[in-house]
Amino acid sequence: MLIIEDWSETYSNVINQYWKFADDFSKDDGKNVLFLGLATVSERNGIRYKEKYKHYQNKMRMNWEHPCSFQSPKIEDMLLSADSHHYFDKVFTQCPYTAEWLNNIQQRECFKALYPTPYNKNDIVYEKKEKIYDVLYWGGIHGQVHKDILNVVKDFNYNFLTFGVPYWGIKDLNYQKYITGINIPKRDMWSLIRETKINVMTNVLIVPSAAVENIKRIKNWEQNRAFSHLDYGIMPQIKGRPFESAINRCLMLVKRDPWNINEMWFEPDKEFLYYDNDDELREMITEISSNWSNYEHIVDNAFDKAINSYTTEHWIKEVEKECV
Repeated sequence: MLIIEDWSETYSNVINQYWKFADDFSKDDGKNVLFLGLATVSERNGIRYKEKYKHYQNKMRMNWEHPCSFQSPKIEDMLLSADSHHYFDKVFTQCPYTAEWLNNIQQRECFKALYPTPYNKNDIVYEKKEKIYDVLYWGGIHGQVHKDILNVVKDFNYNFLTFGVPYWGIKDLNYQKYITGINIPKRDMWSLIRETKINVMTNVLIVPSAAVENIKRIKNWEQNRAFSHLDYGIMPQIKGRPFESAINRCLMLVKRDPWNINEMWFEPDKEFLYYDNDDELREMITEISSNWSNYEHIVDNAFDKAINSYTTEHWIKEVEKECV
């Protein structure tokens, strides 16, 4: 399988640059090709890739934008995300609901859910580090749920890691003072995560009202379970936080939501924990940070799951099952 990687239209300093799929796994068999990175399909760069490899019998890509790509006001973005021109034979996606929806409305078995954030085994640190920090929040301020998390974690020995205010959906400068790291290098961030007991996270995407209207213009939008709570301004979205936390031995404390997509990849109570409200979040951080030895087994279980199931090597093996 030939692997084409182009991350030129992706955020800098993200895990994609550490995967090295093409370096480690690419072997051109003349039949199977895998496109990785938005630049391999975008209007700007994608035409040359699609033209060059159009003769391959089995063309595949990974789409990391589902379901949020359907928020766009540009019909071209939606058509690209849905592979409406049927260029690809298989599209892997981080959203199981969008995969189901697109397969149903297009009447083909093209889309398949696949965990979005593998980890290169060369970056795995097996030795446990001393826990210096109680808790961290890693992300932006895009809605009230993120403010609520920071309002709690700031009262502990915490870190708040973010790309910075310009990337926030809500430009609330009151929360800028809580930042402890802006766009820090990935390996430095992983080291800090290993020194932290708890990572508080939510797997929900905040959807602005204009984006809700864009989605509702799509025919049969209501058949996608990812859009079931649009009137509440939310959709499910899972990124790197669960996988990077697990493999760096940091306990995932996840806000329960209508989808609980974390359960697709990790088992609750065994490999991560839920919380339901701010009071419970505060109580759980206090309990876990004060009695860490009672919770280390959960971290160990998640670590074992990640290194045995969610490395780049495991990810490629899942893709290779679709090769001809």
